[in-house]
This record gives sequence, C-alpha cells and structure tokens, in this order.
Amino acid sequence: MHNPDLWGTAALKKIFFFILFLLSVQILSTPVYSSAKNINATSEEFSSENISSFIKHLINNGEYYRAHVELGRLAGYYPGYISPSSYNVTDSYILFKSGRYHDILNKDTISADINSLCAVNIFKIDSLMKSGVFNNILLTEFLFNNKCSESVYAEYYEKRKYYYSILSGFSNCSSLSQPAAMKYRDSYEYAMNLSEEKKSPFLGAVYGIIPGMGYVYAGEPGTGIVALIAITAGSAITWGAHVNNVEPLAAVSGAATFFMYGGSIAGGYMQTVKFNNGLSEKLVVRLDRDFMLDKDRDDLYIKFGIESNVR
Repeated sequence: MHNPDLWGTAALKKIFFFILFLLSVQILSTPVYSSAKNINATSEEFSSENISSFIKHLINNGEYYRAHVELGRLAGYYPGYISPSSYNVTDSYILFKSGRYHDILNKDTISADINSLCAVNIFKIDSLMKSGVFNNILLTEFLFNNKCSESVYAEYYEKRKYYYSILSGFSNCSSLSQPAAMKYRDSYEYAMNLSEEKKSPFLGAVYGIIPGMGYVYAGEPGTGIVALIAITAGSAITWGAHVNNVEPLAAVSGAATFFMYGGSIAGGYMQTVKFNNGLSEKLVVRLDRDFMLDKDRDDLYIKFGIESNVR
C-alpha cells in the first residue's frame, strides 16, 4: 500500500521539474531570438541602400572625408550595386570638393567607358588649373580630347578651353587671343585690363636699389617709406660710429644696414610677385563667376554620380 505523503512529494517533484524545464527552454530560446534580431538590424543598417543614402547625406553636408570612406565601403561590400561610371564621377567629385587635387590627378578609373573617362577628365582639368598648372602636356591632352569634345560633354570642354586660354595667357604674360564666342568677350576684356596692371618683378628688384623704392613700385608705399627711413638711419649711425672710431658699433650697425638694404632689393622683387599673384586671384574669382565651372561639376555629380547611379 502506497504512502500518501510519498505520492504527494513525487507529484510535486514532477511538477517542479516540468516547470523548470519550461523556464529553461524559454531562457535558452530568448538570446537566440534577440541575436537574430540584432543581426537583422545590423545587416539592414549596412545595406547597400542605407550606405548609399548615407553617402549622399554626407556629401550634401560637406563631410567629404567620411563620404569617401563610405563610398569605398559601398564599392567593397556591394561591387555590383554602383556602376563604374557612377563610382568614378562620385569619387572625383568628393576628392575635388575636399581639395585633394593631387589624388584626382593620380586617379585610375575603374572603367574604360568613354563617358566615364570624359567626366573624370573634367575633374582632372579643373584640378590642374586650381593647382596653378598651365604648362602641362596632360592638361592639353585632356582639353583637346576629340572624343570628349564631340560628346555630351562638349559644352563643358569648350568652356574650359576658353577659361584655360585666358588664364594661361594672363599668367604667362603672353598675348590674350580674342575668344570667338561672344558670351566670353567680357571675361577676355577684364583679363586684358587686369593684365595692364601687372608689374615686372625684375623692375621691382632694380627699383629696390634705391632704398624702399621697390616696395613703392609694387604698390606698398608705406613699407617703402619705412625701409627708406630704416636704411638711411642705419647708414647714418654706421658712418657716425666709424668717424668717431666706435668700431664695434660701426660693425654691428653696418651689418644690420647691409642686411636691410639687401632685403629692400629682394623685397621689391617678392612684393611685385605677390602683387601679380593678387591680380591672378582676382582674375580667377571673375572667371569662376563668369564660367561657373563649379556648377558643371555639380551637374556631373547629379547626372552621372551616385545621385543617378546609372548602370
């Protein structure tokens, strides 16, 4: 005959173990479900669409370094998502906007597609001109690429030919040729008028032989007057010390005056170069406004970059 107390205890034990079993199953299954949710969330966060949208957001906010990193991530994780042409244009656009002109010039395009090459070459042309490079065989090669000049990029290349012609003529002190296109005549005339204001660095050095006159020639009369007074005073002190046999003072004063006199000659030359560079910067500002090359680059990005992702 069974003991009722033992039977009740056994029943309680079975119930207890059954409840423990159910709790264990629930506990063990919960992390798996949670991990699956995290994995799905992570994979959605780094989806091609999300990375692409993030790149556009970064570009629109001027965060070009991060945009470049994310563009590399997109191309690496999803090689087929963005076309080679869109990648090349977007990459060049980001590099240009961040001022990395050297990287654009050393850039190898992923695709040999002519449209992609023509677009990237526009960024290379602008990079060379932004760097102040005009006597470069590559620049001429890019500008006068017949395949690009006859394509949808023809207008972009035509504008850059005139831009280059005006700026290189001004920088190299060569005669500025009258552009055939009437819409660029104002830019040409402005460059001609500005060119007449240019000064000769050689004459700046020659005028500098007369203390301070090199600075006056270069448009810095205040500096010239200071240099004249300082050199004249130094010469007077040196002469007075020599006449009164104060040779240590004469030696120190003479060395300082000689240094200032040499600086007057060199300063006349360098200040004239600086003056001409200022004129070049004024011309670039005017040409950028007239030709709107920055708008061309924005158009290329919108039409052919990641904004379009033309496959």
